[in-house]
Amino acid sequence: MPNSINRLFRRLRESHGDGGKKPKKASVVSGCCSRRTSSTISQPSNRKMSVPVKCKCHFDGPLLPEALLFRIFDGVDSPFELFSLRLTNKNCADFVRSKISRVSEMDLRRVSFDQLSSLSANSSGTSAQSETTVILQGEQWHVHPSGYKVLCRMRPANDGETDNEKDKNKANDESSASNPSEDTSTGTEMLCLEVLVDEEWTSREISILCSLVNEFRHSVQRISVDAPIFELIVANFASIDLNRWFAYQCFVKAVDDGQMGASLNKMAAQLRHHDENDQMEFVPRTSELYWPNAKTILIRTTERESVHLARVLFYGVRSTLFMDRRRLDRLALLVNVADAAIAQLSMADRPKELVRNLYHFRCWAGSPGFDDRFSQQWRCVA
Repeated sequence: MPNSINRLFRRLRESHGDGGKKPKKASVVSGCCSRRTSSTISQPSNRKMSVPVKCKCHFDGPLLPEALLFRIFDGVDSPFELFSLRLTNKNCADFVRSKISRVSEMDLRRVSFDQLSSLSANSSGTSAQSETTVILQGEQWHVHPSGYKVLCRMRPANDGETDNEKDKNKANDESSASNPSEDTSTGTEMLCLEVLVDEEWTSREISILCSLVNEFRHSVQRISVDAPIFELIVANFASIDLNRWFAYQCFVKAVDDGQMGASLNKMAAQLRHHDENDQMEFVPRTSELYWPNAKTILIRTTERESVHLARVLFYGVRSTLFMDRRRLDRLALLVNVADAAIAQLSMADRPKELVRNLYHFRCWAGSPGFDDRFSQQWRCVA
């Protein structure tokens, strides 16, 4: 990672750690700004009666009109700053809540920060402008104030898509106007939240990521997420302690998962048998759904990360608690493979472990119930 970004994360952590030091005791200074001074100042004691004089240092009125402040706040595209503004007063909290409700798209990616920075010729920490801003490949991202490796930004919806992604979503957008870049009823511009987290994440960065997703989950209609993050969301929804979940993730990397594969096969068979015997599908209330307004869900995975999709069976959370199948227009799996030949092979000739993991996820999601709304795409990445 370039030294500029390393220095940025290190400086943020050091400044955050210094917050615990106790400030030096201020010396007693007479005057209206002294700590010992009350709202009145007494006249000299040689007079019989002291006449209180009101201190004029306090200004009760607002420095700027709220309408002007909200126009300034509307330009804030850092979720971390929005959360700080929410603590100001009730009106600011209502404004932040309104802006959060405008987020209709969510893109969550788990990437290598070292590789991301090496590919960017313009990567630099803009410390002159802000201690929490970094430029990656010409795009501005916001860093967590404490220096954790979680980057995020908010941009206009449908802006920044590649031509490939636009072609894939064109048919769905024409058949359903569920993801407009502008809300025609109110004339407000809809937003997209993008989050990048380091693939060598820590338990603290996992907690920050879950908090971000929980804040914006109610209004999003279009979700794109990497497989490891999707497993994290399911585990968090199951009320599992994230520190223990992180320790479990570290454990399964070091042991043979043969026994886990046998357990997954058994659970998948039980779940499919249970779904086939259900005469009436359980439909929870909208308030109980994790993504109550989801229209399109795209999950990206690789052959190595496909095990994260299979493990969602372990958490005891049914897919009907995540999304309303009646409302969902598209559920898609995007499988990225390094070998172009794998993408051209038939399902029977593809790697068995990869096919098995995808099958377990489809059993959890209940893909047969989606008919043509479920798709599984293969893409070769260099």
